Amino acid sequence: MREEKLQDVVEEISRTLFANYAIVLYVTDVGLQFHIF
Repeated sequence: MREEKLQDVVEEISRTLFANYAIVLYVTDVGLQFHIF
């Protein structure tokens, strides 16, 4: 039971971190495009 809960927490944290990372990459990419043009 405890292991399953830990796995769920790790999965949730990983998903959140990945989502934030993707947003940062996207915003950086868009920002660079606007600076270039």
